[in-house]
Amino acid sequence: MAPVMPLRDSRARAERAFQLRAIGRSWREAANELGYRSVGAVQRAVQRHELRNGPEPVETSRRSLITSARITHSILFDRFAAAIDREDDETAALLNRELVRNRDQIAKLTGSYAPENINVNVSQTPAAIIADARARLLAVVDAEVIDARVVEPKELQA
Repeated sequence: MAPVMPLRDSRARAERAFQLRAIGRSWREAANELGYRSVGAVQRAVQRHELRNGPEPVETSRRSLITSARITHSILFDRFAAAIDREDDETAALLNRELVRNRDQIAKLTGSYAPENINVNVSQTPAAIIADARARLLAVVDAEVIDARVVEPKELQA
């Protein structure tokens, strides 16, 4: 029989199991750490927790992700600066790559990464484009004097 505990404690334990899963712990690890008798028991507790709390609103989730990315950026930058100070180029290069990825993630989350919308209207047909290019090319040729001599095939053999 499962241990009897107040509802508040049971819900807090289920929330902690949910958090452990969110950070990558296995069901078995969560069950062992929180004293669940089986993997199924911790899975049911997490499932009930999710049903009770519903999905997180998108804006709340986005703000949380932005805050997390900024904290990560701060930590990475401090370590990057320390690697530069101790002239550890290999670590500095590795951290720089992570900083760039982190900065891109922040830009995407804040909307700074949005691609520009370019509206292209094609008003000419391919034939008209070719005719225009031919006319411009002929204008250049007419403007310049080309000194050339025609070589007959007989002259090439001699």
